[in-house]
Amino acid sequence: MYFPIRWPKFLNISKEERATLVCVNSDYNRILFAVLTEDSIGIWLEKLCIQIVCHHRDQESIAKHGKNWKLVWKRDSTMVAVLTSKSHLLLYHLETEESGSPLFEQVDSSVSTLKRESSELFVRDAVLPLHMKFASHICVSGEVANVLSLGDELLVACTSGHILRIGWDASVHQDFALDLRDVPFTCGGSCRQSCHGDAFEIRDIQYLPLLGGLSVVFTCGRAAVLMTSSQGFEPKDVNGIWIPDVTDATVTAVNHRYRLVAYGLRSGEGVVFYLDDASGQFITSHRLALSAKDFPDAGSVGGAVALMQWTPDSTAVAVSWEKGGFALWSVFGSLLVCSLNWNASVSCKNLFAVHSMEWGAEGYHLWMVTSPSSKPEERDIILMNFVKSASTVNPGPQSGRQHVLLQGSDCVLISSESDLADSGPGLSWSQDRAGSRGNKHWTVERVPHTYLSINWPIRYSAIDAGCNHIAVAGRGGLAHFSLAHNKWKVFGNETQEQDFVVTGGLLWWDSFIVLGCVNVKDGRDEIRVYPRNTKLDNSFSRICKVNDQVLQMSLSEDRLLVFLADYHLVLYQLHLGGLDRLQDMDLTNIVPHPLCVVSATLAHVGGAKHGILLNVCGRLVLLQQDQAPVVGGAPAGSGAPPPPPPPPPRVGPRWSTPTVLASCVEKVWVAGRSPDPRMPHLTQALWIACGVNGMQVWLPLFPPPNGANGAPTAGSNVPGATGFLPRHNFMAKRIMLPITVHIYPLAVLFEEAVVLGAESDTALCGSNDLFPLCVVSKSSQVYLHPILRQLLCRNLGYHAWEIARSCSALPYFHHSLELLLHEVLEEEAMSSEPIPDALLPRVIDFIREFPVFLQTVVQCARKTELALWPHLFAAVGNPKDLFQECLLQGQLDTAASYLLVLQNLEVALVSRQHATLLLGAALDAGCWALAKDLVRFLRAIDPADAESPPRAALGPPPPPLPHTDDETINQVFIDVILSRHARKLLAAGHLRKLGSFAAHLDFPLDEFLQKERTRAGRVDDYVVALKAVHQDFEWPLPVSMPNVNGETHTTAPTPPEEHVPPQHRNGGGADQSPERGNNSAGRGFPRESPAESESASEDSWWPEEEEAPATPIPDWRGSPQAEAQARHMLQVLGQARCCDWALVLAVMLRDSLVAPLVAPDGTLAALEEWALKECPGYVGFLQMVLGHTPEEPSLPTSGELVPAPRLPRTAPPQEGTAEEGCRVA
Repeated sequence: MYFPIRWPKFLNISKEERATLVCVNSDYNRILFAVLTEDSIGIWLEKLCIQIVCHHRDQESIAKHGKNWKLVWKRDSTMVAVLTSKSHLLLYHLETEESGSPLFEQVDSSVSTLKRESSELFVRDAVLPLHMKFASHICVSGEVANVLSLGDELLVACTSGHILRIGWDASVHQDFALDLRDVPFTCGGSCRQSCHGDAFEIRDIQYLPLLGGLSVVFTCGRAAVLMTSSQGFEPKDVNGIWIPDVTDATVTAVNHRYRLVAYGLRSGEGVVFYLDDASGQFITSHRLALSAKDFPDAGSVGGAVALMQWTPDSTAVAVSWEKGGFALWSVFGSLLVCSLNWNASVSCKNLFAVHSMEWGAEGYHLWMVTSPSSKPEERDIILMNFVKSASTVNPGPQSGRQHVLLQGSDCVLISSESDLADSGPGLSWSQDRAGSRGNKHWTVERVPHTYLSINWPIRYSAIDAGCNHIAVAGRGGLAHFSLAHNKWKVFGNETQEQDFVVTGGLLWWDSFIVLGCVNVKDGRDEIRVYPRNTKLDNSFSRICKVNDQVLQMSLSEDRLLVFLADYHLVLYQLHLGGLDRLQDMDLTNIVPHPLCVVSATLAHVGGAKHGILLNVCGRLVLLQQDQAPVVGGAPAGSGAPPPPPPPPPRVGPRWSTPTVLASCVEKVWVAGRSPDPRMPHLTQALWIACGVNGMQVWLPLFPPPNGANGAPTAGSNVPGATGFLPRHNFMAKRIMLPITVHIYPLAVLFEEAVVLGAESDTALCGSNDLFPLCVVSKSSQVYLHPILRQLLCRNLGYHAWEIARSCSALPYFHHSLELLLHEVLEEEAMSSEPIPDALLPRVIDFIREFPVFLQTVVQCARKTELALWPHLFAAVGNPKDLFQECLLQGQLDTAASYLLVLQNLEVALVSRQHATLLLGAALDAGCWALAKDLVRFLRAIDPADAESPPRAALGPPPPPLPHTDDETINQVFIDVILSRHARKLLAAGHLRKLGSFAAHLDFPLDEFLQKERTRAGRVDDYVVALKAVHQDFEWPLPVSMPNVNGETHTTAPTPPEEHVPPQHRNGGGADQSPERGNNSAGRGFPRESPAESESASEDSWWPEEEEAPATPIPDWRGSPQAEAQARHMLQVLGQARCCDWALVLAVMLRDSLVAPLVAPDGTLAALEEWALKECPGYVGFLQMVLGHTPEEPSLPTSGELVPAPRLPRTAPPQEGTAEEGCRVA
């Protein structure tokens, strides 16, 4: 589809001519443009935007015949007719001087440094001189409303209701003159109305060639279509059909390909009609209206519709308003661009008025005569640049649909999803699709000048299935590009390139390019296949002749479907040797005109059956292949196989009666040949874009498995099920579901449940505030939840569950369920009328089948208004019960979210009770960050508000109250909870967790240990405590180690700490390697720790940039982080005189200086006895400690433990004595 891009171009016209600009008009081929002013006619070449010739009328002619008003071209571009303000027709001849020298001769400078070395600096087009000569003029009686070009005639519509036929030789064909007062008009079946007087004053008129009629707008606001059964449009065969419900029309535009008639209204809207072949009446298709939500007061700001212009390919319509502004809609009403939102504040003074507009070649430029709405005399001609979807003119390719491909006049834009530099040889250019859906950037590839210099602009483009190669075709030949190697290939022989013109599109078949073309040299139509790996040359191609021009092509595996201009649909089989014709079908009875076939797609609608999808004037027609009857077969019970039957005659497959699947169809997407067995519903679905009506999906319905009791299982597959329930003929095999989308779809990702699209965006920068910088950005939308909702609405819960189960591995599956619940909740809770069959309970029961139910409900609640919460939890259940369920399932983060819900729905006392329960669970699970938040939450609860109504009823929270004794009680209550948990950790020997707990929750650990050193800090069984500490710090028990000679022995005694290298003290230095430092259990120790190299985060202790240790770490040591944390806890325990656990840590760290000083009597001997039996690695260390009795300990250094006199275990501790216990100097 069409999207504006970059800034518009301004034609270089003199100031005097700009003030008198009237209109712009292109010839039939859109190569030449006529710029009409009040007194001159200029002919411009669109490709180079240069003026070729200009004819100025003299003042005598202007005074006699009037000023220029309208201009029309003859079909062969040899004449133009100018309609003046005094109803005179001035005819001019245009003659090209073939023998003359070009108008623009490029001569290089004689200076070598100024010579042009690049071919892009040369214009290869020979712009020949064009002469304009006055031929004749015709005076038309009465005022002329419009003039049209009908082949070799001019159709002149007078405001009086007369329609004249005038030849280009200035002859008036009186026999074909038509008076609308003599034409019978039909309105609603057989009812005939005859109108007189002002009812037939014509305001605008357009020609419908494929319908053989004229669309007329009268000055009274009514609209009608004049139809005839004769080819010559004879007056006696003309009858009129009134357009229903149109009373304020201002302008009309016709769409030939889709057989649509559009009318602009005084209200600023547009309405589009189509002809119903059954009733012969025009029926409303859709309306072109801006939403009041996005564009408030758009009708009063823009005014009545002034101009309407369809694109050359009939896929979009541009609309402008009298007061200013323009918009662009797709063929069936999807809004693409609107200039009313280009400015921050919409006002008439910031709008630009459009006085005339015309589409350029292939629709890449929109020529407009514009002026500021407040200054209509300051006129300019601008060229608005556009890019469009490649599928707009080339709908056949189904490969490469996971990318969005846009094409401009000289470049292609690919939705970039990975860098080319990351793709090595043999790798796909796009490998990680799911990780880059949000990428807004495009890969822009410009077609080389060597090709575009004579083949501008691009007409067709296609990308292969691997998204590695692009093929483009312009006015002649083709070229292709490798994204991986950044290299273009063009024809080496320019003559071969210009000998054919691509007309039926481009397709990629593996490494081959398939195209339909016209052989200009031989005057025949062909299908050509060019290999990608060889040079572009006809000697390497495979050519198949066809009977008529190729209009549409589609490919499925090795089957090629071709639609020709003679109404025939031909099926081919592709192979390396060429093409084999399989079948030929005549579609004369289905297709009204060959140009009405928008697309012909070869698809597999289920099983091995082939299907053909024809988009005829926006109606999707299905031709389905009938199943071939089974011939032969062995009789039941026969022992020997039957003799082989004779070969049947070669007869093509039969096709079923055409079936219309949908109307207002713009695009169609089908999946590949082999559907994914994990996602059979989505990968076999048919997607349809329907403009303003959103999208529709034709979804397959598979029968449920047969349970043990013969009934279908709803919710899980029964292990005993051996088959499926039999499908009866009356049971639907597919269902059509409407899907609402908020983007314009350009690609469908079947396996990812995502629709890709593009949208237009603007940026106001520079001095020109009327025309901003236009950019195109990618957009996407997940379509899973709309499908689930539609299936649940139709009581197809089993199929919804199957689809959801197949998509449960998608990263946004939980978000899709959340959107499903949120949309249904808002719609039903805000409904002003009772809903007889509410969908919300059904949706809740559906989401309950998945493990993310609790998380989905609370996330939906937190993103919904508080006023809707009672409605939600009335259907889901009490949030207190859901909170308890989260605790039972261990979903603590989800339970914290429910706590916020309870805070708004219940009194503060209830929130406090549940927060206390969650705090205990978080502490037991080691979720320190959550526990810290809960502590802050509990401290923020004002005890005075414990019995206050919930916040949802009172509105904003009350102001904080001054500090009271109740707050002190609340603080003590929280401290008791934290102290209880710390006591639990200390008694269990979880010293590492105790350190993390204190670091994250700012717990006073020193004070706590001093209080608990004779209670929870006592150790009764040192062997069990040592094993618990080893497990807590993930510190391996020492085992027997081989010496250098290969003999095994117990671990050598550990030397005193002063003899240990510095890198092995306190977990420091060279042992800090990232491979051994990823233990997160001790994360969060305080950064203010006295121990060297200790902090609150393991990552900050051991930076990744430090090198690995030169000396390997012994097997008895843990990670550097664990050692640092253990030494820090040893320091803290020593300061708090908690000697029992200090001994356990000292033994684990093999600290021979601290262990004998803090060990109670007999403890080391008991540990030695255990080590001799179970852990020989500790024997040497314990023996050394038992034999070590320091006489006078030296002065301690910073961070060392210094012993104090030990007291007997039976003596009670003496508080306040500095000499007792163990301490840190």
